[in-house]
Order: sequence, then structure tokens, then C-alpha cells
Amino acid sequence: MTASIKIDGIMYTADTNDTILEAARKNGISIPSLCFMKDCNKVAACRMCVVEVTGMKALPPACVTRCRDGMEIFTDSPRVRESRRMTLDQLASHHRMICDRCSRYSDCEFHALCVDYGISERDYNPYKIIPEKDESALHLVRDYSKCLSCNRCVAACHNQEMDILSSFKRGWEKKIGPAKPLGLTDCIGCGQCVAACPTGALSIKDDTAELRNIIRQRKKHVIAILTPSTAKAFPRLFYEEERDCSGKLVSMLKKLGFERVYSSIPAQNDYFSREIAMKDVISEACPGIRNLIEKLYPEKKSSLSGLGSLQSYSARLARRTYSAETGIPEDDILAVYINSCTAGKTENEEGLITLTTYELVGMFRRACVSRFTAMKVWREQLDENAPFDSLPETKAVSVETVTGTKNAKEALKNWDGGYLKCAACPGGCDFGGGSPRRMSPDF
Repeated sequence: MTASIKIDGIMYTADTNDTILEAARKNGISIPSLCFMKDCNKVAACRMCVVEVTGMKALPPACVTRCRDGMEIFTDSPRVRESRRMTLDQLASHHRMICDRCSRYSDCEFHALCVDYGISERDYNPYKIIPEKDESALHLVRDYSKCLSCNRCVAACHNQEMDILSSFKRGWEKKIGPAKPLGLTDCIGCGQCVAACPTGALSIKDDTAELRNIIRQRKKHVIAILTPSTAKAFPRLFYEEERDCSGKLVSMLKKLGFERVYSSIPAQNDYFSREIAMKDVISEACPGIRNLIEKLYPEKKSSLSGLGSLQSYSARLARRTYSAETGIPEDDILAVYINSCTAGKTENEEGLITLTTYELVGMFRRACVSRFTAMKVWREQLDENAPFDSLPETKAVSVETVTGTKNAKEALKNWDGGYLKCAACPGGCDFGGGSPRRMSPDF
């Protein structure tokens, strides 16, 4: 059924199954939210999406209020703005506001709303709130002092059917996290919770400081393997359209001190050609899926291909190629695999560092002193396109992939032979936990 509704004085037609938030976004009307995630998290916890509806005393949350015929809605009235400002003020008073030193400074949803509603972080003393971190996991850091209790990470983890995260206590004492240190849980490192978090409460464990020291002190010969997902997503962090910017990135990486930059595609083709040639194997290309099997399906561990993850295989091939070209021993070569995967950080292989797209942008910004200078350099000075260095070519291989741990679990339970390839992240590697947040209407 359809309903005629009026939003901010303009008539629209909406489906009666739609919430006010859904109807507004379908018509290009922005209503802010912090806890909403499409099809995952509709808990009306943050109260940022409140609107004014004629005939209703209270301000209803738009994310759970259904459209009705004849409804008149105001999304930005003085009463609504004051309510949202009070909500932000309460959240900010319990949030460690160290914005200029936070990993999410450039794309924090909470900070963006504070700016929009006139809440300045300088009005709050971040030193009154004690930092409370969980750094037990290899791939991420959990900082409870920045958590808004929005439950988005819980919803993302539940959507993956992992259910590592949950809520504890109530009110301002409420905590979101695992029952024990994250490193001691069955977390597989997919990073979907990081991608869902609207603040810096969850952040990727940053390996760029170690890498910069290795490059500056020339401890190793450093080479890079660049994936298509990073080359495509990188411009989004500079507020540009998503596109393949491989040539620009190759040039940038060499300016940062990488001696060779290889495409991951030749190594990927060689890897899957070898796996497909095997009989009755489960691909271990995705480190998250391998972690899943080791922790939840140990009886299937013997069916893994034995090639290691795609990133470790690519690193070995790149080091071997560079060593053959230059005569430098492989032990003196460090391979940096750059992709959107956070699960790759759970690997502990000599001669390999995994960087996410997000970390690479941070490394580039620090090299340019500030994010504003970095944007200028990216847009104006790095116009040249450099070619990839060459890895041994292999015939292109197309492999069908089961994506998301929810679907991967089902596939693993039903697997009785043949070749099976799964990826931990819903939608595949382009949607890894280390890729730039899409800031789409789904959030």
C-alpha cells in the first residue's frame, strides 16, 4: 500500500512498509543517524534521527516509525535541531574527544554531526575520561572511551553469524564488546565491525610506523603488491569518484620509498590455477576463512590447499622475482601486501607486512604533513601514471566465490568435495574491513 506524506512542506508518495527514514532517503532527504544500519540495526538507540510529526507530542525516531497516509513530517525544525544538539552534547560529554589525534578524524560520522550542530570538541575535556583499550587482537584496537553504544558493530558481527560482540550493563555504564579480550575469542579478523563503527572506538591496528622506519633506515629492500580493490577504492578517501587509479598509486608508492610495485593479479592467477588443479580442496586464499576453519571447523583443516593465503603466496612470488632480478637475498626483502583485508594482519609470516587501504592513505597523509596538503598533492602533483613492475604472467582465471561468513558456514557444512572458495567479507574483498567507509544510505 502507498501513502501520501508531506516532508518539509513537499508532498511525496511512500510505501506504508517504509519507515520515515527510508522514505526520506529514497527521496533524497537527509536525516542524520548514528545507530541505523539497513536490514541489520534498527534499534532507535542514538535518537539522532528524531523528526517532528504533526499531531504527535514526542519526537519519534524516523528509523522505526512507519509512514501513514496524511502524515506531515518536519526533519529540520528548531525543535528537532535542539533535540539532536542535546543528544550530541550528552554523547560528547561521555566521549573522549581527542579528534585531531584520532584515526577516524577525517571521516568520523560523530564528529561530522558535531560540526553540523555546533558542538565543538574544545568544549569538552578529553583527559577527564580514562582511555580503556583492548589491544589483544592482531588486526584491530578497541577503545571503549570512544564508544557511543550504537550497537552497529554488534549488528555487523551478528550479520556475519559470528556473534563475538554484545552489550554489557545499562545506561551510561553500558559497554559494547566481547566477554573476554578480543584476541582470546573466535574472531576471524574480517573487520566488518570496524567498517560499521561511526567513531574511532574500533580502529585498524596501524603498521605504518614500523614500515616507515624500515624504509627510512634502509633495514630491508621494500617492495609492494597492490590489489585492484585498493586501486579502485583509494580515491574515495580524497572525496573523488571510485575508479582504477593503479598508475597514480604506483607513482605515489615509489615516491614513498618502495623499490618495486607489483600488481597482485599475476600472482592471483597463478595461485588459483594451482588450487583448481588440485582435487577436492578448500581454498585458503582468504585468511579470514582459514581462521574460521581453524577455529570452528578444525576437521576440514586437512582439506585446505596448503598454498597459504593469497597474500603470503603473492609476497613469496614477489620476493623471489625481485631477488632474481637484483641478486639481493630474499631474507633482505620485505613485501608489503596492500589490500582491503584486516584478516591478513592475523598472519605472522617473516618478510611480509599487510597494509589496508585505510593505512596507506594515513601513511601518504603523514608524508605530506597534513591531510589538506595530501589532497593537493594527490590531485595536482601526482598526475603521472607509472606502470607496474613485472611478475611472471599466468593465464587469467575466474573463480566463483561464496562471500560472507554466514554463507561460507553453510557452504562448508554442505561441502563434500570439489573446489570451494569462500571470502569472509559480504560482497567479497572490495568490502573488506580495511576499505574506506562508503557512508552510504545503508548506514
